[in-house]
Amino acid sequence: MVNKNYIGKKTPQNKRTTYKYYVTEKTEKGEWKTKVVCEIKPDGTEETEILIDTLHKMDDAEIYNNIKNKRKILNNKEKAEKNKWEKEHPDKEWDFNYTQSLDAIEEKGIQLDKTSILAVSDNIELDENVEKLKDAMQKLTPKQRELIQKVFYDEIPQVEIARQENVSPSAIHNRLQKIFKAIRKNFE
Repeated sequence: MVNKNYIGKKTPQNKRTTYKYYVTEKTEKGEWKTKVVCEIKPDGTEETEILIDTLHKMDDAEIYNNIKNKRKILNNKEKAEKNKWEKEHPDKEWDFNYTQSLDAIEEKGIQLDKTSILAVSDNIELDENVEKLKDAMQKLTPKQRELIQKVFYDEIPQVEIARQENVSPSAIHNRLQKIFKAIRKNFE
């Protein structure tokens, strides 16, 4: 059984030297209890340290998404769909993700081949800020986009990028500040 109300919480920075796997179960009394089932401890290798760090980052991302989705503000169309669904299923609890799942699409009789998925995804309205960010990214030079890729997608530390490019870390920092300034202009 899963506790749907549990969002999770981040591990404090000073306790990230190890990684603990937890399981949360409902007791016979109906209370939720969490216990450690496994703990990964550093063994002196860089790989283990990277693994521990990566697992904590993945947890952080999951918690961020849980909080973001739990507090989702519904637009009028989503509210109408929610109300309709609740009337049709009075014995079940509404799950926002239901409307986004492929099961929901299948239930509506839409064939799930690549073209129909693309057609459905084309109809999704993109957030205005996402569009502004895309526009701003297109205005950057290829070298600036490459730096953004390295820092935010490949998660390469700025010090490592500086070493690779044979420049000082402050040079990389200054480049990023220039990029951020250019991106901010698109939001003014």
